[in-house]
Amino acid sequence: MQTQEAAAERLSAFVGIVATAWDGSFGHDAVRLETGQDHDVLVVGTEAVFRFPRTQRALDTLPREVAALGALTGLSIGVVLPDVILDRSNDALGRAFTGHRYLQGEPLPRGSVDAVGPMAFRFAMELARVLDALAGADVTPALAEALTSAPVRADFPAFADAVRERLAPRMSSDGRARAEGELAAVLALAPPDRPSIVHGDFGGTNLRWDADATRLTGVLDWGQAHVGDPAYDIASIGATYGWDLAATVHATTERDDPGLLDRARAYAGTFALQEALAGVVDGDEVAARRGLKAYA
Repeated sequence: MQTQEAAAERLSAFVGIVATAWDGSFGHDAVRLETGQDHDVLVVGTEAVFRFPRTQRALDTLPREVAALGALTGLSIGVVLPDVILDRSNDALGRAFTGHRYLQGEPLPRGSVDAVGPMAFRFAMELARVLDALAGADVTPALAEALTSAPVRADFPAFADAVRERLAPRMSSDGRARAEGELAAVLALAPPDRPSIVHGDFGGTNLRWDADATRLTGVLDWGQAHVGDPAYDIASIGATYGWDLAATVHATTERDDPGLLDRARAYAGTFALQEALAGVVDGDEVAARRGLKAYA
């Protein structure tokens, strides 16, 4: 864990990098630095957010995310998408970043959903509303081109090979058996009958809420957006808020897809392995150990 002094130095460095390219002001808004697995995020009050990739893998996806957001911005999906105000995605790691308008709203903890009991149906309706909008969006050739080569683990045979090569040696025999079962489940999935736009990480802090109004106000981080199986987004909901709410979201959407929830569970079964593999690739031992915890 970095010291307060080191964190202050990083904050100062990022402010300096942004200040050379941004015509906004740091003078009146509180500035803070948030650190995630893939990005350092410089937040300037309620005006702007600047995302700095922390790994080469994250940097490689940044130009694609900018292109995807440009193509998605014209869609009407009922929530605000990040508006790119500054693109320095082609700079070197440590200096590359993208700037976005600040999106109003806050992450919604699972405890807040569980606490309202049956009233959680209102949250499910909001999630279903956005997923229906994505499913109904017209995928033009330009949009399809912008959403190709998603870093989401769509190539599961290659993902399975990487898990066996790089993660299996760190697992117990029971852990390897568990991983093989999860890989077999996702490898057996057939492509969806009706592919649609998929966010790719539709959960956690990427969802911004006005909880008092039970309203989903914005969705962040479209770097894994692609045209594929909508069950992947249901899987993210299940991992964030539990499978009861995920099932309610599925039942509330307009899509008639009886096998979707089973596919979602299969995708979700790979999430810990995905985190662990990303940690190994990035040299992030904390993430690798966190992802492998259930396989020890």
